[in-house]
Amino acid sequence: TCLLEYDGDPFKDRSVVDMGERMESMNDIGLQQPIVVLPFGELGQYQILSGRRRKNAAVALGWSEIDAIITELDDAQAVRAVIETNLRYRKMLLPSEKAYAYKMQLDAVKKQGKRSDINGLETSAQNAQKLSREVIAEQSNTSQDDIQRHIRLTNLIPAFLDMVDAETIPFMVGYELSFLPHETQTIIEAYLNSENGHPISVKQAQLIKKSAGMQKISAASDVVTLLEGRTTKSRQFKIRFNRNRLEPYLNRIHNQSDL
Repeated sequence: TCLLEYDGDPFKDRSVVDMGERMESMNDIGLQQPIVVLPFGELGQYQILSGRRRKNAAVALGWSEIDAIITELDDAQAVRAVIETNLRYRKMLLPSEKAYAYKMQLDAVKKQGKRSDINGLETSAQNAQKLSREVIAEQSNTSQDDIQRHIRLTNLIPAFLDMVDAETIPFMVGYELSFLPHETQTIIEAYLNSENGHPISVKQAQLIKKSAGMQKISAASDVVTLLEGRTTKSRQFKIRFNRNRLEPYLNRIHNQSDL
């Protein structure tokens, strides 16, 4: 038997402490909940839908066997099983994990094409996607706007996504930068990592996004120009004159030179 990780699983194993606690628990009281697997490829191969960390702990403990529930699901159902289980039981999730998890759930609905809503009535793919956002928002105790903002992060270059995860740049800065082409993002990332680079605020990120729609950002110097405000709009002034005081002079103006 060969246990494989689910292809495209967006969740990461990053906590050594959690792994240690899981190993200690499994060593003391055994496996309390079987893992869930899906037949895959050749005979004897299975993808893990739920329980990857339990399986890794079992391997670390030297176990040769682990209790598993074998299930038969289509691709869309398998995606939802992987995502919903992790969203429900994981304590801390990175913005990138949520981003790809939410996106995978919505993509699964698109593949299904049609589904039944809570009243048992068929809905179109567009309405199904809307319903899915509502369900995800309710399950995750968040808003639909928050889900959409997270999904936008999947448009970031890897370097920026890592910076959002590490809180090197704020979440909303990452959201604003996600609207830029990858080429432009790469230029901005190079600026931030340069000696003269400075952190970008949400307002500055919005300025860059707006400016990128009107002019091409082709070098770090363009970013500096935008952020340091070297391009300033010419200020217009209005001067008011008292007509009575000017009246004696107006009769003397006959051409441009007199003016």
